[in-house]
Amino acid sequence: MYRKITDKSTVSFIKPVKERSLAGFTMLEILIVMAIISIILGITIPRFNRSSAGVKLKTTVDVVVEYLETAKSYAATQHTTCAVVYNLGERKIYLMKKDIDDVDGDGDKSEMVQFDNIYTVASGITINFTADSQVAFNSSEGTEDAGETITVSNASINKQKTITINQITGYVQVA
Repeated sequence: MYRKITDKSTVSFIKPVKERSLAGFTMLEILIVMAIISIILGITIPRFNRSSAGVKLKTTVDVVVEYLETAKSYAATQHTTCAVVYNLGERKIYLMKKDIDDVDGDGDKSEMVQFDNIYTVASGITINFTADSQVAFNSSEGTEDAGETITVSNASINKQKTITINQITGYVQVA
């Protein structure tokens, strides 16, 4: 429906308000969409944080087990002592071996020297050894420590994993 203006000098047509095309969104529509997005984010962000905390725990356990297996293997193949050490102050895990080749050139072949690979423990992760923050393997594949147990935990998700090393065989088990 169009109204015709009767003025002879200009002829134009005006659309009634009902039939105008309205481009864009109203403020109410935008607020509703923002509220829906906020609700979705409020549900998913805590779940994401919990899952990333679980990944930190699993990664740390995997690294500790890998270091234990490497130390056991190195001690057996090189006929020496190799240890996995946790430095609590620096929150680092690293491997140490007896300096049988006198790498540092000081003439002492009984001291322990550090390997290059160092793992920094993620924040929120706690590691507890039953003995003195290290597990040493000797050349006969067993541990020098009596049945060492390592507990890796993450308080934010209230989970922990226990790593047990058999004193005789050096077998590493995660529970």
